[in-house]
Amino acid sequence: MSVSEPVFRLLGTLPLFNTFNEREKRRIASLDHIFMRFSSNEIIFKEGATDQSFHILISGSVRITRNDLPNKALAHLSPGAIFGEIAFLTGRRRGTNVIANDSVITMKLDHQTLHRMNPTLREGIKNQLIELLANRVNQLNDSLIKRAKVDGSAYPVND
Repeated sequence: MSVSEPVFRLLGTLPLFNTFNEREKRRIASLDHIFMRFSSNEIIFKEGATDQSFHILISGSVRITRNDLPNKALAHLSPGAIFGEIAFLTGRRRGTNVIANDSVITMKLDHQTLHRMNPTLREGIKNQLIELLANRVNQLNDSLIKRAKVDGSAYPVND
């Protein structure tokens, strides 16, 4: 069994890759250089770093922290999650730390890697990234609406 076979099987379990056919998933899994392995408590990236890539969590789980709250996990992510996309899209420094909770495999993508990918794969990944960002904007809007209903913090409308 090739090294890519276990990754191929993992890709098949993630909703993020549902839009890809079997051949496309095999092609992604064969790109060994984009799959990163991390041990428990290993830092995947640090707040303030300038790396302009994003990761798709293939297996394991990670926690998100900030330097000003080192002992508090802001979030826990599970397989299928995407993280690091803001630095990838904007070129900004990393806003958080990402740390492996256990044995983790991620798919690390940067601009150069995406550019070299088959156009169908590249567009599929970009579409998933766009959907993720749209969902986050919707969640933020829902949170703001809920907050406004609870504490009246909505901004006044000027007529």
